[in-house]
Amino acid sequence: MRGVGSGLLMALAMFLCASLGVLVAVEPRLALAVVLLLAGLLVRARTALVILLACVVSLGLVRRVTSGGRTETDPLLLLPIALLALALMWSVGRDRGVALRRTDPVLGLALAALVFLPLISWALSERSVEALYVAIVYSTCFLAMATAASGLLPNASEAVSRAAPWATLAIAGYGLVQFQFLPSWDRAWMVASNLSSIGAPVPGQVRVFGSLESPGPYALVLGALMCVVAQGVVRGAARRQLALRVTALAVAAPAFFLTGVRTGLLSMALVLLVAAVKTRSLALVTVAVGASAVLYAVGTRVIASSAETNVFTVERYTDLGGDQSLEARLRLLDGVGPALRQPLGTGFSASVQRADNLYIDLLVAAGPLALLAMLVVAAITAKRAVAADWKLPGNDLSLAVLFSMAFTVAGSTFATTSGLAVALAWGWVLSAPPARPDRDRGRASAQAVRRHPVTGAQP
Repeated sequence: MRGVGSGLLMALAMFLCASLGVLVAVEPRLALAVVLLLAGLLVRARTALVILLACVVSLGLVRRVTSGGRTETDPLLLLPIALLALALMWSVGRDRGVALRRTDPVLGLALAALVFLPLISWALSERSVEALYVAIVYSTCFLAMATAASGLLPNASEAVSRAAPWATLAIAGYGLVQFQFLPSWDRAWMVASNLSSIGAPVPGQVRVFGSLESPGPYALVLGALMCVVAQGVVRGAARRQLALRVTALAVAAPAFFLTGVRTGLLSMALVLLVAAVKTRSLALVTVAVGASAVLYAVGTRVIASSAETNVFTVERYTDLGGDQSLEARLRLLDGVGPALRQPLGTGFSASVQRADNLYIDLLVAAGPLALLAMLVVAAITAKRAVAADWKLPGNDLSLAVLFSMAFTVAGSTFATTSGLAVALAWGWVLSAPPARPDRDRGRASAQAVRRHPVTGAQP
């Protein structure tokens, strides 16, 4: 009987390998999704979350390489959501040692409302498949935030901090290559998507979108990684890690500028100012000044060399008088009054104009209750991020969370699967207990023994 069972297992394994081979030949994107889901089934929840985060920053590039252009219907779009479901399954099932944290009742109620209101709004409005996908993404992001905040999902912030310099080098490096050479798959995607607002499908005349699908999400992800790397400098990395982090920031700064996302540049300036005031770190100030010098050098050169296009011009960054993007965002305010009279919003139908603002988008689509809940969550998260001691392990994402918050005023962060990474970061910041100055000061002083006065690194 044992021999028969082994034979059946071998036959099943051969069948699965053959099926996977057929999938690779017929539909490589589906094959990749299957492989990553199988990997998620075999690992623990924390590893599944790391795979999810890797997918968020790379799936746009993978889709373009495997499809030769943009594909509207793609199984890879659902992969991050499936990986989150697997991580939750392992947390509830195999990883039974999870100790749930007590959540602020107001915060818990607000998160619960944000999980359910998008789906309720969809059910009561035009029930199209496209609108359902957007509602599911919103609800999934808030579910990820809630379960991370409660401790049901494990905290992977330290793993993110360790990997951040390498991830920053990788996606920033690809962004620079994209700007200089524009690979064929990126060019085909731009043509198929009819994207003219990000420049021409020609090297040196395109706003960089890197490994994601547009400059906005790419600037959000790259900027957040830069903040994690910079916070590692504040925390006091070892000398080798310090050199790696400074190199990563030097490579990322020009790629970040080449996205042409002004909200990203402004958000980065604001959070670096907050960080400099909070930490009084000479190392951080030095890194910020160096990054600004790199941005200025790259910016002046790019603007001078792209006079034939309107993608990178001085007026784009200085003249707001005729800015069509800014005018379009201001016109969105006209819909605030009518939206306040819709208790559950008008739904996520494709006929409803998506707002380049998270709060207005939630107000219009899911109603004033969703907006109120979002404001409560944002306020508590911001308070936790600012109050946390950034020199302690486990608080590595505070600066990145503040950056993503500034970004929400010009983008519906949680309307795409890239928002899952942001949602997890917010949840992990919320999962930390509220700061107690006396306790945190004692822990920080104990960890600061024999650290370098500038870099904070131990000898």
